[in-house]
Amino acid sequence: MTDVLSTIPGWAINKAMQAFGVEAPEKIRANPYCLHQFGVKLAIVDGVAKKLGVATEGNVHRSIAIAEGELERQVLSGHCYVHTHTLAVKAGCTKAQLGGDGTIVVEGEKATLRRIHAAETFIAEALNAPIDAWAFSTTAESLPTAPSSVIFDGEDLQFDSQQAVAYALIACSTAPLGIITGAPGTGKTTCARAALRALELDRQRFALCAPTGKAAQRFAQVTGYPAQTIHRLLEWRGTFQRNQLNPLDVDVVLVDESSMIDLLLAADLVAAIDFTRTRLILIGDADQLPPVGPGSFFLDLIDSQRVPVVKLETLHRSAEGSWIYRNASKIIAGGKVELEDCVDFEWMQITSSEAFAIAGIVADALKALVDPAGSNWARDDIQVMSPQKNKDGGVHQLNRELKIALNANKGLSAHINEGEDTQTVHVGDRVIQTKNNYELGVFNGETGEIDAIMSPSLIRVRFGKEYRTYKGAALKQLMLAYACTVHRMQGSEAPVAVVVCHSIHGIMLNRRLFYTAVTRARKRVIIVGDERGVKQALSTKVDLTRRTQLVRRLRDVAA
Repeated sequence: MTDVLSTIPGWAINKAMQAFGVEAPEKIRANPYCLHQFGVKLAIVDGVAKKLGVATEGNVHRSIAIAEGELERQVLSGHCYVHTHTLAVKAGCTKAQLGGDGTIVVEGEKATLRRIHAAETFIAEALNAPIDAWAFSTTAESLPTAPSSVIFDGEDLQFDSQQAVAYALIACSTAPLGIITGAPGTGKTTCARAALRALELDRQRFALCAPTGKAAQRFAQVTGYPAQTIHRLLEWRGTFQRNQLNPLDVDVVLVDESSMIDLLLAADLVAAIDFTRTRLILIGDADQLPPVGPGSFFLDLIDSQRVPVVKLETLHRSAEGSWIYRNASKIIAGGKVELEDCVDFEWMQITSSEAFAIAGIVADALKALVDPAGSNWARDDIQVMSPQKNKDGGVHQLNRELKIALNANKGLSAHINEGEDTQTVHVGDRVIQTKNNYELGVFNGETGEIDAIMSPSLIRVRFGKEYRTYKGAALKQLMLAYACTVHRMQGSEAPVAVVVCHSIHGIMLNRRLFYTAVTRARKRVIIVGDERGVKQALSTKVDLTRRTQLVRRLRDVAA
């Protein structure tokens, strides 16, 4: 058995020991395919099985491992279940056999990984109890009478009927859970800022957070109150220190960019809230892209009709003159977008014959934008986005050109990123964290600037006011961030957004992606592309619906 164990990756043995304790070797001997649930490739497990004399042909445990692999692939695509018949056929077993090892939960015609099932059922049970106790109904009587205006910092803020209810939901409702959704310019931030001031005057304790570092930083800027990532709020130290046994000690938790929250993070957030003393308010834009991780927590809560939802639809008067806000609703509806230059918009037409040079054209444009002689924009004011990583005008090509244009530093260099696009960086380069690094306390999506390079494998990165030292393999978790995919920019904003929308990326273009890209801009949008690409984005309505069971579970538990 010792010889066999030596063929198994050490990290997998550690995970098996954590799961099974001292019985791990015996568990592996009896069913080597249990290793698959810890991420060991099927081919390696097959080798272990053969050495142990365990048959692979017709082995039910092997079929279940195949089913687990398919479910994991679906989770990576955001889905929470696979139809039982489809999964059984793919795995080569019966429906009844799918749940035999306990790693898959079968409910009628739906099969789910146990951890996904646990997250969905936990959220439904944890939320339904306080919602039922509050006796929510979908009528307006469920929410407190809302003011038509409030005085904020000496200014008389006039609310329309929707904004007034949104303000009241945060400031004076007793609802344990509430949602505020709306497009940019409809007043989400204004309502939150004024309501937080009311909470402060009422001496209520509140915590602000968002899924990513950039989103949290922006939330703090627009409200004037400190904000942090959800991971930091829940005090991650190997596990979340804030949980059911040690919930957050505040009266209100306010979460921005909530459409980005995946199912598993949502379960951790809900677990850290004692709804008998803490209210949870989720703010977001239901028309943005779904989260990168599994599930559709924000939309599912809205669709369940179990939670009070305030939808803001009216543009502020100050937003009516903005190209960004005027055209956002047109994009999501598939209408005609204005492509004439104006104060906050620029159209850069790129012909098909010029497509190969998109990255160079964008780099030249940005170099002119940050030229002190003729522009008021700083380098960090501008964020470039593209639908794809590869191809002409993709993120990899853009970052190479933008780095040369914006930071041609010739000093000591280091290498970051892993895979085919290893990147050479210098002091001053903008970088983004691509995976959660709990040891460093830096999370996926946080952007920083290289502050020092001590050696090719040792660098220091500044994230806002904090510094982190990267060495060795940790450098592979960073990549240049002058340009990012639209998906990676969810939850972030920049004064100027440069959006590549060209027909060469046709397969990736759709309304939700285009909408999300354009609405990352606070002050100015520059679209680089061709009319064919814009038309393709507007005419493509991709079904981004996730296969989840949270809506059903919320309703079933309620029933």
